[in-house]
Amino acid sequence: MQQGQPGPLQVLSRLRRGAPAGVLQATVFFGAYTSGWGADTRPDYRRPSGSSDSRRPRRGTGIGATVGTGSDPDATRTIEAGGRAQVPENFRFCHVCGDDLHAEASGAPLGDAPAERVSAPAVSGAPQPAAACARLALIQPDGSEGESFPLPAEGSLIGRATGGIFANDAYLSPEHAEFRFEGDQLVVKDMESLNGVYIRIEPEVPIELFDGSIFRVGQEILRFEAPVAPDPADDGTQHMGSPHRGYLGRISLMIGRETTGNSFPIPPQGIHLGRERGDVVFPEDGYVSGLHCRVNSEVGHVFLTDVGSSNGTFVRVSNESYVPQGTFVLMGQQLFRAEY
Repeated sequence: MQQGQPGPLQVLSRLRRGAPAGVLQATVFFGAYTSGWGADTRPDYRRPSGSSDSRRPRRGTGIGATVGTGSDPDATRTIEAGGRAQVPENFRFCHVCGDDLHAEASGAPLGDAPAERVSAPAVSGAPQPAAACARLALIQPDGSEGESFPLPAEGSLIGRATGGIFANDAYLSPEHAEFRFEGDQLVVKDMESLNGVYIRIEPEVPIELFDGSIFRVGQEILRFEAPVAPDPADDGTQHMGSPHRGYLGRISLMIGRETTGNSFPIPPQGIHLGRERGDVVFPEDGYVSGLHCRVNSEVGHVFLTDVGSSNGTFVRVSNESYVPQGTFVLMGQQLFRAEY
């Protein structure tokens, strides 16, 4: 096919859309024969005198084809389709019906116009992406909602290696936490990450602390240590120490994975923590409320209670924990809300 001539699929496509025949012919001839500004170099389509007009019926169409057989370079092929459409000899395809006229002239079997190629349908057995049953919505520093991360039912591993919204948080381990469903409950498991996974506790709902429990107040990370009497030496000698005075234990600032800074004893009546008021204050931490939380004893157990702070009190997950709907989860330096 010469450049500028429409292929059969293009012609058939235009005909199906109902383009007027005159518009179609003008489009074809302009692309094929207009070679200069104002110059009309189109050949003379008049039939040479004395040319033969032998015709044979075309299969299944009811349209006749006339082939010029003389040596005249202006010989043409004529298609009748309720009228007479002149087709130059150097055109392979008819611009009205799209038939291959070269095959017709050579006696090759004439078939129906080639069907348009369509994409194969998707294989029904191909694996499909897992549907998300929940999501982690990122909470921006101003409290607005940012990007979200989908959580499929079969589980999702999250960490710095996950990429996306987790990629640039240097406080996240490459494989930090796993989220999965148990029935209709979302569960998070700490994958032995360096900095842990924290869940925000509800205001005025006491959470029991055990020896080694870690919690976060603003930017302060603290560990509760229960008083444990040291075992005597092998020869039976007891260790000396200060009087006990009924302390419930102590909280220590964590400045490394196993390194602590200042420690604060917890008297029998308990202690309050805050930025402005309380027994232990953090005046330089703007994320700590004026009065933030308390640690006290009830029925022989030690509990942590948020007293209505603005930014919440978070407890570190020791292994795995349920994550109720709407719970805030702190990983690295990013705060998320679980929604499902």
